[in-house]
Amino acid sequence: NEGLIIEDWSEKEKLGRLDITYKTHAGKHMIIELKRADRKLSAVEVFEQGKLYVKKLKKVLAAQGETTPNVEVIFVIGKPMDDELQEPGSVKHIMEAISPGSRIVHYDSLIKGAMNAYGEYLQKNMDVKKFAEIVNNI
Repeated sequence: NEGLIIEDWSEKEKLGRLDITYKTHAGKHMIIELKRADRKLSAVEVFEQGKLYVKKLKKVLAAQGETTPNVEVIFVIGKPMDDELQEPGSVKHIMEAISPGSRIVHYDSLIKGAMNAYGEYLQKNMDVKKFAEIVNNI
């Protein structure tokens, strides 16, 4: 989109749909892939897609002069993969093989974390409100 041309895309890379987003934080490139919540994935699918994304990103970054990027891939999924339920350790190894630090996150855990954080915010807000009432009454 920004005029960067990569000459050596493989056919699979050319056809791969780039519905990803990545951001650099502290020198790290993070690819975040959001899957439909009702989609059932396999570890093989995740591995192949993750490796493709990392390969494509590294080509783009190499063309910009960044030859040793730190890349993480995060898949956000709804349903647990069979591999996760049967052999969780193997899925962790597969994610590390995509790129160090890569991982799978579930929508349910993200929602639960957000609700917990919001609950803590509301509690602190109520504590501040009570404190303000005490101060105002003095």
